[in-house]
Amino acid sequence: SSFQARGPPRAGARRRRAAPAMRIIVNSYRPVGVWQWEVDEECCSICRMPFDACCPDCKMPGDECPPVWGECGHHFHIHCIEKWQREQKHCPMCRREWRILNADVGAAPPGGADALGAPGA
Repeated sequence: SSFQARGPPRAGARRRRAAPAMRIIVNSYRPVGVWQWEVDEECCSICRMPFDACCPDCKMPGDECPPVWGECGHHFHIHCIEKWQREQKHCPMCRREWRILNADVGAAPPGGADALGAPGA
C-alpha cells in the first residue's frame, strides 16, 4: 500500500525541502452584515411579504417596519396589523381578540425578542 509508517530517516536518504509559504496580499476589504428578525414564519400573513423585507407601505426594511407579536402567538408587520385593526379587532389567523404581547419594551415574547420584534440583547 502507498501508506506506510515512517520511521527515522535512513542514512544517506535525501531530505525534501518544504515548499515556500504562500503569500496573500489583500487589496481591498468590503465586509457585509446580515440581519433577520427572530420570527417563526418567514412571511407576514397579512401582506405575504417576508419579515426580512418590509410591508408594502414601507420603502426600506429595518426598525421602521418590525414584526409585532400578539398574545395569541401570531406575528405580523406592525403597519399591516395596524391597518387590519382599523376594520377588524381580532387576529387574522385565529380570530381571537388582537392584543400586542407584552407591550412593555423590556418584556420578551417567544423567541427571545422584545415586544416590537427586535432581536433580544
